[in-house]
Amino acid sequence: MDERRMFSKRGASAHDVRACLVYRDKEGREIGSGISLACWLGDPPGDIVDFPVGQTHCVILAILETNGQLVNPYRKRTRSSWGDGLGTEFYELNTDLKSIELRILSGDDLLAEPIYLEFDISDGRPTAVPR
Repeated sequence: MDERRMFSKRGASAHDVRACLVYRDKEGREIGSGISLACWLGDPPGDIVDFPVGQTHCVILAILETNGQLVNPYRKRTRSSWGDGLGTEFYELNTDLKSIELRILSGDDLLAEPIYLEFDISDGRPTAVPR
């Protein structure tokens, strides 16, 4: 990924960053409702991360399970009589997935232009490459 596309201000840190994912089929139609709180690889228990200067993080785009099912974990905020909580659930994707749009936000502010990735499964291995 081109570092210059990540943040509008080079060398700036960002706080309370979250990732949103939009999945599309080969005709460009959105699959499902997308994910507004994507999981970060090795993420903290919450749904947001901080990006101090020089630090990087990875977003989980999709997971191909051994049974051939394509899924992606996401964070879901819940409310109960015990208070607010945050759990991890799995979004089931279908094999018609052809592209992923990744948006990186801090609050409601888009930190960079959306990143568009072409998705494919070849030889049982999922790949996502920038368009």
